[in-house]
Amino acid sequence: MRMIMENIPKPTSLHTAVMYRLLSLCRQHNLGIGDLAKKSGVPLTTIKNILNGASLNTGINTLHKLCKGFGISLKDFFDDELFDEVQ
Repeated sequence: MRMIMENIPKPTSLHTAVMYRLLSLCRQHNLGIGDLAKKSGVPLTTIKNILNGASLNTGINTLHKLCKGFGISLKDFFDDELFDEVQ
């Protein structure tokens, strides 16, 4: 799951931006996805599906729970340059 975020291409889809943001926040908070599942109450399989592209439309309630797991707001989640060029 360790991913170097500095060398990734700019995301062009909302799903890709959400995926990159989740990975970046996990890295910033030193959390594995299992840890995030426990802290957020979002099932591990749901998080895996978001990250591997099996779930392309992450619900706002799920994102809200994930944000609570990181201790941030939805506003903080989307306040990132990853979302600047999403089409």
